[in-house]
Amino acid sequence: MVTDTLPDLTGELPPLDEPSDGPAGGGGLKRTLLIVAAAMVVTASATTLIVSQGAPAQPKPDPAEDIHVVDAVEAEIGTFNCSNNLPDGSVLHVSFNLFATVAEGRQPAFKEAVMIRRNARVRQAVSKVIRSASLDELEDAEHNVIKRQLKEEINKVLQKSYINEVIVVDFRMLQQ
Repeated sequence: MVTDTLPDLTGELPPLDEPSDGPAGGGGLKRTLLIVAAAMVVTASATTLIVSQGAPAQPKPDPAEDIHVVDAVEAEIGTFNCSNNLPDGSVLHVSFNLFATVAEGRQPAFKEAVMIRRNARVRQAVSKVIRSASLDELEDAEHNVIKRQLKEEINKVLQKSYINEVIVVDFRMLQQ
């Protein structure tokens, strides 16, 4: 049986090295404080061990992600004027300037790809996103859905993930 191997803790504790001077067993108080302190140390150690084993390891930051945040520069993509046919039969004219943040070291290659090698395809991708956008997406103050779609479509056309973020400025709509 397990209890046969455990020491008997119900009996008297052995006396401490220093005898008690105070009335009614001051040495017992020292012994009790010593036992409580030892129990606290054991509990704290066990808790630390359990928490450290159960805690998920913190992922190390990816250096490639740091370049997007720290070394990102703005690059102009162009000025766009598009139209969108609304369900009620009216036409919505949309105009805006489009910029993108790219890693500083990739800016020359990005500009060359956007302005020279794939300019017509980029403009076509931007027009496609605006023409297929819903009125709610176009009226969204932050243009979150449109920005995400523009980023995806332009990166797809460029066949590389140059763009970290799309910036839309001077956004104007005119309904006819």
